[in-house]
Amino acid sequence: MAKILYENKFILTKAMHHEYCSLCFTKMRKNLKRMSLIFSVIFYAVTLLFMYLRWTIPAGITLVMAVYFTLFIFFGYRVSEWINYRNMQRDYGKYIVMQVFFEPVNVRVKTGDKTVTFKYTTITGSYETDDMIILILQTGGMVEHGQVLFKKGFAGDPEGKCIPDFKKMVNEKSHNGVFEIQ
Repeated sequence: MAKILYENKFILTKAMHHEYCSLCFTKMRKNLKRMSLIFSVIFYAVTLLFMYLRWTIPAGITLVMAVYFTLFIFFGYRVSEWINYRNMQRDYGKYIVMQVFFEPVNVRVKTGDKTVTFKYTTITGSYETDDMIILILQTGGMVEHGQVLFKKGFAGDPEGKCIPDFKKMVNEKSHNGVFEIQ
């Protein structure tokens, strides 16, 4: 077992997951909004055509679809956020306990009985809130993947006083200047 430089342990709550999703799902939200807008316009146009032709049943069906896609513009990502959290609860139990171990070469994340490891060099950015740090990981696709850390979850440091040293260590190991350090 490798030496552990920092350890972060926390329970992922719905509020934390929502904050993570609102920060990390921006690419997905933009794409969903674009696609939903296009489908909405198409379905509204087809609805008008069916109404002009006096085809009431097809007009009603396409109107329902148009309204659905219009609602998806504003609330679509919340559905995926909810599904994601429910899947995590199904996989890990009602309380999703996460442990993140920062070792000399890798970062190891343990959730339930599953463990995932990634290298520091895959950390490309970060988001910081009052209670959390989110390390952004280099991945392709629509969702910007990240690793949540609870500021008061660092082992032996419930006040979060080790955070400046932690940020410096991540900057050095990632070679990406993830954090601005004053």
